[in-house]
Amino acid sequence: LLVFFYIDNIVILAKPGHLPPLQGFEQKLLQRYKMRSLGNLGTFCRIQIKRDRESGEIWLSQVALVDKILPKYPSPKPFNRSTTPLLVKELLLHPMNQGIKPISTVSLNL
Repeated sequence: LLVFFYIDNIVILAKPGHLPPLQGFEQKLLQRYKMRSLGNLGTFCRIQIKRDRESGEIWLSQVALVDKILPKYPSPKPFNRSTTPLLVKELLLHPMNQGIKPISTVSLNL
Protein backbone atom coordinates (compact mmCIF):
# COMPACT_ATOMS: atom_id res chain seq x y z
CA LEU A 1 0.00 0.00 0.00
CA LEU A 2 1.09 3.54 -0.70
CA VAL A 3 -0.55 6.14 1.53
CA PHE A 4 -0.07 9.88 1.32
CA PHE A 5 -1.78 12.82 2.95
CA TYR A 6 -2.33 16.44 2.01
CA ILE A 7 -4.09 18.60 4.63
CA ASP A 8 -7.41 16.73 5.08
CA ASN A 9 -7.09 14.40 2.08
CA ILE A 10 -5.83 10.84 2.16
CA VAL A 11 -4.95 8.85 -0.95
CA ILE A 12 -4.33 5.12 -0.73
CA LEU A 13 -2.87 3.29 -3.71
CA ALA A 14 -2.51 -0.46 -4.14
CA LYS A 15 -1.75 -2.94 -6.86
CA PRO A 16 -4.70 -5.12 -7.91
CA GLY A 17 -3.30 -8.09 -5.95
CA HIS A 18 -3.29 -6.03 -2.74
CA LEU A 19 -6.95 -5.02 -2.69
CA PRO A 20 -7.89 -7.01 0.47
CA PRO A 21 -5.25 -5.18 2.60
CA LEU A 22 -6.37 -1.87 1.06
CA GLN A 23 -10.01 -2.55 1.93
CA GLY A 24 -9.07 -3.60 5.48
CA PHE A 25 -6.99 -0.45 5.99
CA GLU A 26 -9.78 1.71 4.60
CA GLN A 27 -12.34 0.08 6.93
CA LYS A 28 -10.11 0.71 9.97
CA LEU A 29 -9.76 4.38 9.01
CA LEU A 30 -13.51 4.73 8.50
CA GLN A 31 -14.22 3.16 11.91
CA ARG A 32 -11.65 5.29 13.74
CA TYR A 33 -12.22 8.70 12.11
CA LYS A 34 -15.20 10.65 10.88
CA MET A 35 -14.58 10.41 7.15
CA ARG A 36 -16.00 9.00 3.96
CA SER A 37 -14.60 7.08 1.04
CA LEU A 38 -14.85 8.88 -2.30
CA GLY A 39 -13.97 5.87 -4.45
CA ASN A 40 -11.55 6.05 -7.35
CA LEU A 41 -9.25 9.05 -7.49
CA GLY A 42 -10.35 11.63 -10.08
CA THR A 43 -8.78 14.87 -8.81
CA PHE A 44 -6.14 15.53 -6.18
CA CYS A 45 -4.51 18.88 -5.39
CA ARG A 46 -6.18 20.35 -8.48
CA ILE A 47 -4.60 17.71 -10.69
CA GLN A 48 -7.11 15.84 -12.85
CA ILE A 49 -6.32 12.13 -13.04
CA LYS A 50 -7.60 9.85 -15.78
CA ARG A 51 -6.75 6.17 -16.04
CA ASP A 52 -6.95 3.57 -18.74
CA ARG A 53 -6.67 0.35 -16.75
CA GLU A 54 -6.50 -1.87 -19.84
CA SER A 55 -3.40 -0.17 -21.25
CA GLY A 56 -1.98 0.81 -17.85
CA GLU A 57 -1.83 4.51 -18.77
CA ILE A 58 -2.37 7.42 -16.40
CA TRP A 59 -2.97 10.99 -17.62
CA LEU A 60 -2.43 14.00 -15.35
CA SER A 61 -3.77 17.46 -16.22
CA GLN A 62 -3.46 20.82 -14.48
CA VAL A 63 -5.78 22.71 -16.84
CA ALA A 64 -7.91 23.88 -13.88
CA LEU A 65 -4.87 25.50 -12.26
CA VAL A 66 -3.88 27.22 -15.51
CA ASP A 67 -7.46 28.46 -15.97
CA LYS A 68 -7.38 29.90 -12.43
CA ILE A 69 -3.96 31.55 -12.64
CA LEU A 70 -4.06 32.92 -16.18
CA PRO A 71 -6.63 35.72 -15.50
CA LYS A 72 -4.64 36.90 -12.47
CA TYR A 73 -1.49 37.54 -14.49
CA PRO A 74 -2.48 38.91 -17.89
CA SER A 75 0.26 39.14 -20.46
CA PRO A 76 1.21 42.70 -21.48
CA LYS A 77 1.59 41.46 -25.05
CA PRO A 78 -0.47 39.00 -27.13
CA PHE A 79 0.20 35.33 -26.60
CA ASN A 80 2.39 33.51 -29.06
CA ARG A 81 0.83 30.10 -29.20
CA SER A 82 3.27 27.23 -29.04
CA THR A 83 2.74 23.57 -29.77
CA THR A 84 3.38 20.58 -27.58
CA PRO A 85 5.97 17.97 -28.61
CA LEU A 86 3.08 15.92 -30.05
CA LEU A 87 0.57 17.41 -32.41
CA VAL A 88 -2.58 18.38 -30.55
CA LYS A 89 -4.62 16.31 -33.00
CA GLU A 90 -2.67 13.22 -31.97
CA LEU A 91 -3.13 13.91 -28.26
CA LEU A 92 -6.86 14.50 -28.59
CA LEU A 93 -7.42 11.28 -30.53
CA HIS A 94 -6.78 9.19 -27.41
CA PRO A 95 -10.13 8.17 -25.85
CA MET A 96 -9.04 9.32 -22.38
CA ASN A 97 -8.65 12.89 -23.61
CA GLN A 98 -12.28 13.41 -24.51
CA GLY A 99 -13.41 16.71 -22.99
CA ILE A 100 -9.90 17.92 -22.08
CA LYS A 101 -8.81 21.28 -23.48
CA PRO A 102 -5.63 21.13 -25.57
CA ILE A 103 -2.71 22.45 -23.55
CA SER A 104 -1.10 24.01 -26.62
CA THR A 105 -3.70 26.79 -26.62
CA VAL A 106 -2.08 28.24 -23.49
CA SER A 107 1.44 29.58 -23.42
CA LEU A 108 3.14 32.17 -21.29
CA ASN A 109 5.74 34.66 -22.48
CA LEU A 110 7.82 35.45 -19.43
